[in-house]
Amino acid sequence: DPTLRARFLSEARINARLEHPNITQVLDFGESPEPYLALEYIEGTTVARVLKVCAESQQRLPHAVAAFILAEVATGLDYAHRRKDDAGNPLLIVHRDVSPQNVLISTEGGVKISDFGIARAADNQLRTQQGIAVGKLAYMAPEQASGGAVDWRADVFALGVLLWETLLVRPLIPRNDSNAAIQLLLSGRFEPPSRVDPRIPPQLDAAVMEALQVDPNRRTQSAGILAQQLRGYLHAAAPGFDGGALVRVIGPLVPDVAWQAPTQTTPAVHPSLGDVSEPATRMAA
Repeated sequence: DPTLRARFLSEARINARLEHPNITQVLDFGESPEPYLALEYIEGTTVARVLKVCAESQQRLPHAVAAFILAEVATGLDYAHRRKDDAGNPLLIVHRDVSPQNVLISTEGGVKISDFGIARAADNQLRTQQGIAVGKLAYMAPEQASGGAVDWRADVFALGVLLWETLLVRPLIPRNDSNAAIQLLLSGRFEPPSRVDPRIPPQLDAAVMEALQVDPNRRTQSAGILAQQLRGYLHAAAPGFDGGALVRVIGPLVPDVAWQAPTQTTPAVHPSLGDVSEPATRMAA
């Protein structure tokens, strides 16, 4: 598809401009012998794998872990959303596929969002196929799922879904029924995290529900604002929480990765879960 190839290369050129510690760097791209995009290699794991392990072992992550991961991702997305070209014109970059599989955690606790532009470059092809993959629907903003205009606030909605799921280690949007998924997305009848787990702090509850507003004009207006909300919670609940603390929590969950956590000096304490360097806590029955 010549149109798709041209779109792919256009997106690759734009995304090669993105240089941020929370974004996987594009190292090279081209179209010979076939269209390709070369990204930096991140040794570590994905949020998808961490959540899978937690679900299988019936554990939940400390609230500070969810807040830290999402604050880092939101910071990277905010940088991309605000990026301009050399003439000062907005590049209008929207990820469109923010999901656990695309959030990488390095061996040193760095958090990076990957695969910028791939979803948008593939939009034309996806629309010619029968339906849309349910896996994509699970993190789509309502306006994206209904075929409407999409801007950076679609990524904010996806961040809300990801935060909800990282806090509760369960899906928000139905995976096996695309009709039910779309109905829930368009209705906005999302259950607050605290209704599932009363231990969820009010600040995180509010941040999730504001990001999940169906109307983009009522939604959290930027990924940067969401990052500020989450860092505000971290500052109060787990001062000093950083990548090293993240590694100390998830390291025991994914032991086959060669984690490189620095020596812990001052423990970051979470008021409801205790020392956040402890492994994930068991889910309530």
